[in-house]
Amino acid sequence: MRKIIVTAIALVMATLLLGQAVTSELPPSGFEGVAEMVDHEVFELTLKALQPDITTFKDKADTYNEVGRYNFPKYYLELIQKVSKLQLDNWQQKRNIWLGVKMKTKQIILVVIALLFCATLLAQPDATPVKAAPITPGKILHDSGGWGYAIILTFIIGLVYGIVRYIQLYQREKIDAQKFYLKLKGYLKNDQLDEAAKVAESFKGTTLGYIFWSGIRIYIDTRKANKKGEELDRAVQNGFEEAVLQTVFKIDPNLSWFTTLAQICTYLGLLGTIWGLLEAFEGLANAPESQKNQLLTAGISKAIGTTAMGLVAAIPLTLIHGGLYGRAQKILADIDEHTVKIINYLSYVNRG
Repeated sequence: MRKIIVTAIALVMATLLLGQAVTSELPPSGFEGVAEMVDHEVFELTLKALQPDITTFKDKADTYNEVGRYNFPKYYLELIQKVSKLQLDNWQQKRNIWLGVKMKTKQIILVVIALLFCATLLAQPDATPVKAAPITPGKILHDSGGWGYAIILTFIIGLVYGIVRYIQLYQREKIDAQKFYLKLKGYLKNDQLDEAAKVAESFKGTTLGYIFWSGIRIYIDTRKANKKGEELDRAVQNGFEEAVLQTVFKIDPNLSWFTTLAQICTYLGLLGTIWGLLEAFEGLANAPESQKNQLLTAGISKAIGTTAMGLVAAIPLTLIHGGLYGRAQKILADIDEHTVKIINYLSYVNRG
């Protein structure tokens, strides 16, 4: 029904345009007064003698008279007016003819386009649009077959390991290194060594807190042993270095496993893609004619589904690796910076 209405409207518009193109009339020629002009031969001789620029005097002839600046006789001015009027009429007539032809051409082109549109619309068969089945994660998993479950298993392993490392790096290592260092520095400045050791012990669950606690305890024990000067400095530095070696390696071990798991997911998706294409080609080669399309569709679905599953699993694992690696590097940088600061300050207190 909609097709019929649109076709009818297009045909009506084409008919109106065609009628306009056929009934368009040209303007009058503008040469009706040529025969009434006076004495053409005298007129030509006069123009040759005068040699005026007609376009220049076209408007001025109406303004200047025989006593004007140009001192032209009235007879010449009247002749120039007539010729100028004739020139203007000729130009206007030619312009109207050109515009008429141009409008006719446009209208004919529009009529042809409208007719072609109607023909194309009528030639199209009526077909009910087929709605494609929605693509869901469950459908992708189903299409990918066993490869999808292998990818999901790899992703779950990486996700669980990521949760464990998140708790370690973001929860257990939660400490403001600068405030912690300044607080200990205040106690050490006032020679309140036991209070400094207690504060450090309260943060012993973190890597930085354990290193500071170990170094301060060694500083206290070495002072009690009446060691001073370079011997005390060397003992303190060795104590801090030992604590660093005992704990720092636990911060960023095995973070590369996230990259490995992401690559495994990608490779499983690629392998599933190749496997699905092999199944599709095998179906085309050996299956009965009635089943070829079905097997081809199933093989391609498996190929594309496993590729999608591999990427969906690999991208989050890569992001997890990036976040945890950045956090680990920040913790190591804080340990390096503030360990050097506390060692230097203890050496300053020892020599002061």
